[in-house]
Amino acid sequence: MNSFRLNKRSIKFLLAFLIIILSFIVQDINSKILESEKLLSERNIQDDDSLTIQETYCVENGGEVEAMTAQYNTHIGWVDGLKKKFCRFKTPTNNLVFFGLEALASKDGNLAATYIKKVNLDTGKLLPGPYGTINMNLCHQLRGSMIPFVTDGGYGDEIGQADLCFFGDGSSVSAWSLVYMSLGLFGNLKDLIRSDPLLIDLPDLYFIENDEMGMKTPK
Repeated sequence: MNSFRLNKRSIKFLLAFLIIILSFIVQDINSKILESEKLLSERNIQDDDSLTIQETYCVENGGEVEAMTAQYNTHIGWVDGLKKKFCRFKTPTNNLVFFGLEALASKDGNLAATYIKKVNLDTGKLLPGPYGTINMNLCHQLRGSMIPFVTDGGYGDEIGQADLCFFGDGSSVSAWSLVYMSLGLFGNLKDLIRSDPLLIDLPDLYFIENDEMGMKTPK
């Protein structure tokens, strides 16, 4: 009888001990869950690669998020390609300035943001290149790519087409916008770029490739 009571008392003690241990485990798990949720929330707020955050930054600084379609001419006529979102600003002089969202709003360094901040055109020199307009030649000299390099077209919406220049890392900016900013215009928009410039050397804009010799020669 005493042995039974002792075993029963031991079982009660063991159960109480287990309950205490489990309560500590549950508290620890809850604490870790709350900490993880807090970190996830902070990450969502600070994640500069989140499209929603980039769009919000665009709008909060006076821009409009514009979904534009890649439009290009082919042997069967005009084709609408994929859509991509950009940030559009309208200046007091009614100029439209287009940034890739990542170029404007990301804190991560990228080529478009770097060129916006670092390129300064010399108004006394003719920018060389194979195209008839300075915007396309600037994109070309910076090793960028545009739809008009291949065929007629551009990124379009209900207003018209924009001359978006894309760089090797996927960042982009309107080529005409880049020209204006490199000439010192729209400085207030240039200052909105969040990332620091990449530590890279800029291409020499006033040299062109010699197609026959494969060497750089001055224009």
